[in-house]
Amino acid sequence: MSDRKKRYEQWRERTKINVDNVLKFRKQRVEEGREIRKLFGILSEVTEPEPKPEPKPEPKPKKKPKPKPKPKPEPKPEPIERVQYPFPNPLPRISSPFGIRVHPISKKKKMHNGTDFAAARGTAIYAMADGVVVKSKKSGHPTGGYGQFVKINHGDGVVSLYAHMLHGSRKVFKGDRVSKGDLIGLVGTTGNSTGYHLHFEVRVNGRFVDPMKYIPKNRYGAKAETPDRNKTHIVKSGDTLWAISLKYGTSVARLRKLNNISGNVIRPGQVLIVRK
Repeated sequence: MSDRKKRYEQWRERTKINVDNVLKFRKQRVEEGREIRKLFGILSEVTEPEPKPEPKPEPKPKKKPKPKPKPKPEPKPEPIERVQYPFPNPLPRISSPFGIRVHPISKKKKMHNGTDFAAARGTAIYAMADGVVVKSKKSGHPTGGYGQFVKINHGDGVVSLYAHMLHGSRKVFKGDRVSKGDLIGLVGTTGNSTGYHLHFEVRVNGRFVDPMKYIPKNRYGAKAETPDRNKTHIVKSGDTLWAISLKYGTSVARLRKLNNISGNVIRPGQVLIVRK
């Protein structure tokens, strides 16, 4: 064994003895302390003090939620008494009736929930009955939808809607009361539209109904005139102006003039005036 290693071993022995002596000394002091306490009756025995219980944190008072403001009740219209078409008689040409049709934009068969009246730009539109305006705005549909439109609640579950109005032409706004025949806007082509026309809807208890059947059936207002079926033709798939003119004994030029058509394009579901 080298001298260096011997010195290291000797150092470890001395250190170990010193540590043992320190522990032994401390133990003796503790025992002496206990004896002294017993002699003076301070403690019968050495016991550790019981830990004091930590105070429980007081619960935070719950914040009372702020009461939500009650929405103002919409004014209820009087029960519906009289109805009329949104145009004075005679009615403009019906370009697309209520029912299943080939959509002019998507080219797919789809339910048409209203009646389209082809009218010149700026033609006046009138309320079909007394009521309260529940909506008057631009459609929120991403593709435009109704465009500029007005929706009126007539009471008794009856609601009417007038769509594709000329931009900025709406004369009534939400909460306004209207009477039968009041001017509410002008014909335009805003939203999902291929030309100037009014899309007119009537709903009864949330269900779409054919305006051309609902209004005449309701015995109210001025005489409700419906288009003479003998003077109109509903275009079917495969129809052409030439074939229609031969069927009704007229000419293509006459059909174009009566229906304000510049070319030869007609679409299924379109209503053409064939004679006056």
